[in-house]
Amino acid sequence: MLKDDLIFPPALAIGYINEQEVRIINLDKEKIQFESADKLEDPFQCRIKILNFKIHAYEDFILDECKIIGVTNNTFSYIYKVKIGSIHTQEIDRYYEIIDKTMEFFEIKEKVGVFRKIAASKFLGENYETYPYEKDTVFSENIEKQRNDWYSFNEYSLNYSEFADLMQNLDLAFNINSLKLFKQFEDQDFDTAIEANLDNDGLKTHGIFSKSFSRVYIGNEFCSNIFPNIKQLLKLMNKAYESNFDITLAFPFINENYNGQLTEILNETDNWCKSKDKSVEILVNDWGMLELLKKYSNLKPVIGRLLNRRKKDPRLNWWWGYNKNSDNLKENSLNTDHFIKFIKEMGISRLEYESSPGEVYISKGKHSMHFPFYQINTSPFCLLYAHCNLKMPDLIVSGCPNYCSEFYLQYPEHLNMIGKGNSIFGFHKLLFIEAEMLKKYIEAGIDRLVYSVS
Repeated sequence: MLKDDLIFPPALAIGYINEQEVRIINLDKEKIQFESADKLEDPFQCRIKILNFKIHAYEDFILDECKIIGVTNNTFSYIYKVKIGSIHTQEIDRYYEIIDKTMEFFEIKEKVGVFRKIAASKFLGENYETYPYEKDTVFSENIEKQRNDWYSFNEYSLNYSEFADLMQNLDLAFNINSLKLFKQFEDQDFDTAIEANLDNDGLKTHGIFSKSFSRVYIGNEFCSNIFPNIKQLLKLMNKAYESNFDITLAFPFINENYNGQLTEILNETDNWCKSKDKSVEILVNDWGMLELLKKYSNLKPVIGRLLNRRKKDPRLNWWWGYNKNSDNLKENSLNTDHFIKFIKEMGISRLEYESSPGEVYISKGKHSMHFPFYQINTSPFCLLYAHCNLKMPDLIVSGCPNYCSEFYLQYPEHLNMIGKGNSIFGFHKLLFIEAEMLKKYIEAGIDRLVYSVS
């Protein structure tokens, strides 16, 4: 029976009345409770979609002759409790079966915790690989140990010449994306700085880096507090130009208090382009920035990773139903014709992807792929700042003390994750060890690799 204090997770059941979506609060075989923005009069028909745990997909039901048995008038909505009049005959048994399974879900969750092994085996009725909670207590001794494990390929039989052959048709870019790297590339010759970073990662002899770097990314896609000042930026751009490196400037989502500084950067960059008779790519992670770029003919917009949104998490393999539905995560809006038409109309021809757990379908065209780090989560609030400054944890940071230059957030060793500033990143070594996957991405349209260091 329906429990008044039971609240369904939003993704468990979805409802529609007169094609308008309503929020399902809970339901059982006889009644349904939901929140609606509209005032309703009975009888009415309600269409609901309920998650069927057996097949990890939604089942569609039509509930006829629904009658209101209770209503609560909130400030902006109405909470209705409704008695179901009838369900299409051929659907009744299936509806009852799903409701029984849903109630079982809540009972097991309350008793043992929904993600525990006993819940998984009893509820799903299948040989389900449960999350290894015991590994969450194991951490690397320090960042050096963790990095050594990440960049160790001893267990793989790698033919570096395969990677070298594939790189002949690719451009290679280095991501200058931290305050430390800004200073290093300002002080050193670009080739020397790149070689030092590859040497530090133990990658100088890997076949991927048999190809010379031809482009640098300058800036940060995830934090507006990590960007060179104007003087430093122009110096880096001049050094890149003198060393025959093409340039991409990377920008994050844009806070309103950053608009003045952003306009100054774009003006100075455009003036630099005019003086050098050269164009610069602008990596955009905020749709509003496209409007700002319209007046600059020398600044070429590129869609950044924050606008290429995907579920990227090292724990995906343990999600219920992941194996049966993983293909659905390979696509996003960038695989739709109408969206591709829109970005082409905005003068955008390049998209930024990243190597992460789970294959992705590359959109038509020539695009970039970042590796070996992929972004898992980014917030306008800095988690690292909150840990270091507990008195003011929930502020958008201005006048940043740059804690991320010295500290990082550590996660369980088996997850291959690291927290840097306002973002969490995962390490994915696939492109280092599988030449076939690199070849597959090249055939799909990847013509540039962008390397980032930890």
